[in-house]
Order: sequence, then structure tokens, then C-alpha cells
Amino acid sequence: MIPPDRLQRFPLACDLSDDRLRAIASICRERSYGPGQWIFEEGFPAKSVMLLEEGEVALTCRLENGREASVGRAAAGELLGWSALLPPNRLTASALTKSPVRVIEIDAAELRSLCDRDPAVGYVILQHVARTLSQRLESARVQLAVVSGMAAPQPATRGAPE
Repeated sequence: MIPPDRLQRFPLACDLSDDRLRAIASICRERSYGPGQWIFEEGFPAKSVMLLEEGEVALTCRLENGREASVGRAAAGELLGWSALLPPNRLTASALTKSPVRVIEIDAAELRSLCDRDPAVGYVILQHVARTLSQRLESARVQLAVVSGMAAPQPATRGAPE
């Protein structure tokens, strides 16, 4: 368990009541890593969600030739290990620390159970996961454009489809 006020630093806390934050804090623990340590590796079962409290992490994916390719970075305030919340609960990337890192680790099975019991918590968590995935997808699109020698994609200027 961690003090609930430590969750206040993260965007997902903005839409949760104090009681709900206490419920999440009760299934959290702190973990620390030194520079150059793997926090998790692609393909393994995803058992926890992490809130990056301090430090920077490189996100990588394994290529067919066995090499690791950078697919992004995560900094303090960001979510890691979202795969633990969605089937098939397998990590889709690896996370390598670039500096000393401190995370708040949330047991995924307990968090899923909490979300089942309190759908309002589940809704807020899912919104945060969706926002994280959207940001990472946009980053991957920019990287792909750079690697392919094309200009970075521009945001759509047309109106939303009707």
C-alpha cells in the first residue's frame, strides 16, 4: 500500500474520489530501478500496471532479426504496462530505464477486480489507457515517417466525419 496522495500526481487521479483513490492505493507498491535495468520485457505475461513517478524509460520492441527497436519513451507521470488490463494480458513492448526510476506498481488482477466492482473506476482507468495508446500511436506514426524518409504526418485539417 502507498499513501493515496501519491496518486494525486497522475492524470487518472483527477477524476477519482478520495475513496476510490484509497481503494487503488491499497493495491499499490513502490518499486525502484537503476539506470540500464529492464522493468519488463515484450511477450511476457503482464501482471501489473505502473505509474512512472520519477525517471525516464525507453520503450522497445523486438524485431524479427532479434534486435531491439526504439518505439518511444515514457517520462514521469506516464503509464506503463497497460497490456495488463486488456486481454491477452501480454506485454507488447519492453521497458528499459534510462535514469534512476521509481514506479508505483498496481497489481493488475486486483485492479481489474476493483474495476469490475466499481465501473466508474474502470471507466477512468480505460480513458487513461486509451489516451496513452493514442499518444504512443501518434509517436510511432512520426517515427515511421522519419524512418521512411517522408515528412512527418500533419494533423487532419478536415472536419470530423458526419
